Amino acid sequence: MKTLAWGAGEAEPSALFVHADGWVDMRRRADAMADALATSGFRVARQMYGREPDVPRPETVLAGLRAGATFTAHIGHGTTETWHGCLGVPEREALAAVRPGVFFAVGCSTGIGATICPGVPNSTGSSATLVAAGTTDASDSGTTLFATGIPANQMAMLIVGRGTAQEAVFGSQGTLCLGGSEVARYLPVAPAGPTGFFLKDVSHAGLPFGVPVSIQAGSTWNFQVWYRDMNPDSTSNLSSALSVTFH
Repeated sequence: MKTLAWGAGEAEPSALFVHADGWVDMRRRADAMADALATSGFRVARQMYGREPDVPRPETVLAGLRAGATFTAHIGHGTTETWHGCLGVPEREALAAVRPGVFFAVGCSTGIGATICPGVPNSTGSSATLVAAGTTDASDSGTTLFATGIPANQMAMLIVGRGTAQEAVFGSQGTLCLGGSEVARYLPVAPAGPTGFFLKDVSHAGLPFGVPVSIQAGSTWNFQVWYRDMNPDSTSNLSSALSVTFH
C-alpha cells in the first residue's frame, strides 16, 4: 500500500475521480471516498458519467492529470493499455509528461481473481464486495485485496483458505464461502474506516497459517473479509469471496 506524504511548503494534495459508463454504477461509493479525502484536506475533482455532457473523455482526463492530481482513481472497463473512454494508446506520450502520483483502477480487466459467492446485505442495505489488484505471478512479492461496502468504522479481517463452502455461521448474518481444513486469519483486525473501505496487502511469501505457507505457481487460494456490524443488534457479516489462481 502506498502512502502519500507532503513536505512543508508543497501544494495541497489533490485527487481525481474518473468513472466511465458501461460498467457497475459505483458513483455513490466513489463520492463517499472523494468526500472523505476532501474532509482530510484534499482538493477533489470528479469526472463521473451522467453528470456533465461528454465527461469523462480523454481530453478531460488528461486535463485533470495535468492539473497535478496526487491520487487518481479510475472506475470502469480497462485493459493493459486503456481506461475505457478515458485514456488509451494515443494519450501515451502526453501521460509521460504528467506529474507522478498514485493511480488506482477498478473494473473489468483491471483486477484479478473471480468471485465465487456473493456477500449478504448488511446494515448499509448493500453487501460488501471483495476484489484484488496486483499480480497473479507467484514469484512476485504480493497482491492487494480490498473490500468496499463495509459499514463505516467497523472492525474487519481478511481470511484465506484453499477449499470452498457456503455455510451459515453462528452469530453472523453472513455466509462463509471458505471451507476445508486450511482456513486462516490475517491479524490484527483493523477498522474499515469512514467510507467502509478495507485494504490488506497479502505477501506471497507467507500465508498466516501456524506454519507459514508460501503461494506457489499453480495454486488457488480463496479470500473473504469477515467484519462486525450493527443490524440492528451487534452481529457480524462477510463480504463476497474471491478465488485467485497464481502462476
